[in-house]
Amino acid sequence: MNITLVPQRRDTPLVAVKSGDVLALNGEAFDFGPLQEGDVLPADAIASNLFAGPVTRITGILQISLVLPIGAACGRDGW
Repeated sequence: MNITLVPQRRDTPLVAVKSGDVLALNGEAFDFGPLQEGDVLPADAIASNLFAGPVTRITGILQISLVLPIGAACGRDGW
């Protein structure tokens, strides 16, 4: 599973746990096991606003883009 993080200004925390093809985000499990090679699952078809793009399987590996919440305390120069 390749996960790309997309920073966004949000106060919602993110806790991600991976187990095989299952990704749990803040305690909610998403099972991508049924996704076959070349399939594309659009982000708006997933019941979570933490996915920043579609989920696909390329050469057997899941490709996932997740929102990385950045809190207000970080500020512009917080990196």
